[in-house]
Amino acid sequence: MWRGATRAGALAGLTAGGLLWLYTLFLPALDPDATWVIAGPFGIDALRPQALMGLEGYDPLVHASVWSLGINTLLFIGVSLFAPMRPLELLQGALFVEVFRGGGGEAGRFTHREAAAEDLFVLAQRILGAEAARRLFDEIAEAQGIQDGLPLPEDAMITRLERELAGSVGAASAHAMVMRATGGEIASLSELLDIADETQRLIETSANLEEKTTELEQTASALRRANERLRRLDKQKDEFLSQVSHELRTPMTSIRSFSEILLSEPDIDPADRARFMDIIHVESIRLTRLLDEILDISRLESGQSEIPLEAVPAAEAVQGAVDSVMGLARAGGVSITTQLPEPSLAVEANPDRLRQVLINLLSNAIKYNDHPEPRIEATCTMVGGLLAIDVGDNGGGVTRAEAEEIFSKFARGRRSGAAQGAGLGLPISRTIAQRMGGDLTVEFREDETSFFRVTLELTRSRAAPAPEISAETAAE
Repeated sequence: MWRGATRAGALAGLTAGGLLWLYTLFLPALDPDATWVIAGPFGIDALRPQALMGLEGYDPLVHASVWSLGINTLLFIGVSLFAPMRPLELLQGALFVEVFRGGGGEAGRFTHREAAAEDLFVLAQRILGAEAARRLFDEIAEAQGIQDGLPLPEDAMITRLERELAGSVGAASAHAMVMRATGGEIASLSELLDIADETQRLIETSANLEEKTTELEQTASALRRANERLRRLDKQKDEFLSQVSHELRTPMTSIRSFSEILLSEPDIDPADRARFMDIIHVESIRLTRLLDEILDISRLESGQSEIPLEAVPAAEAVQGAVDSVMGLARAGGVSITTQLPEPSLAVEANPDRLRQVLINLLSNAIKYNDHPEPRIEATCTMVGGLLAIDVGDNGGGVTRAEAEEIFSKFARGRRSGAAQGAGLGLPISRTIAQRMGGDLTVEFREDETSFFRVTLELTRSRAAPAPEISAETAAE
């Protein structure tokens, strides 16, 4: 007669159910477009993980749960029926199946309740742990009015102890242990203590399994997030290739068209010839600039492009960048205000590359500032022993959501609108700043307006004083 489930049955069911869960839900979620997921391993249609044995048309979670729990239950019952049972399992099965073997009904519950408190305390320590057992016996002793020492082994005390132990080892095992300790069973106390030790090991194993399950769930969640990010980057790459193809085709089409006109019509008007040549020249520059950007970021990220560093006066670098974009600022009616540090303050950088980064930030602020009275501020401050060059404008900036993606290659902010650009300026600028030992980040003020910050290391060994305003430039 089947008296109880064996540990072998439980382990077999858990193992098979867990493997089926991995096969039907976890692994397909990592790569849903894999051949073995769509057509089944080795092309066997019946083994498709999300339509196992032809069970189609169900949600993947429902499908996986049915197979996992079904096989778990079948193996649990099947193995338990035929596998040999351990003494603890025999005892638990007997208590449940032959509950009336001892007779006596409820009255028998209080027949043999005389036991040494020390035995009960040792039994509680084996199952609950030393601290938990001590707190429990202290509470019982206090309820009995005993200030020091163990409580009296009365019926109420033994009933509560059995209830507390049942929470850790189950009602049947707790009842068997307490009954033996109180003289109501034939098993020896040492055997019961062995049962308690084994139960404690099972509890620890179960806790470890729960911890591993939690780790697996966290890993699966991280993999899903990584997979989603890869999909998003792949989509951005496709959009970038489409955009680059369009931008390459546009200047090339212009160059080809006007070249064909010049070649096919030798008697063309000199003024038209000059205009066509100018268009070919401008489009050639545009095409070269786009290709240079793509090659530049590729060389920077691969380390093929060396960036020699030297002491660069910070005020000179910022002012030089402002002077370079002054014509663009005046054409757009944008005012630029600078707060420069003392002339002796120098940073470890490359002068040309640093100017490239600052010009990119300033030109972006000019082109994308849609404020009725556009204004840009370029300031230098000390932040954590580093020089911070901040470039901000009153056009709204970027949002926090955009700040996480705007430095990704091929990405463009919401303010870019119809402006031309491949979305490589900021990724190139950040890579340059990092190669110079600094960084380029988006920071936010208390009112949630944003600004770009370039941080660089100082070349002086001593701490730099607070920067002073040495010049103000305004272009109306």
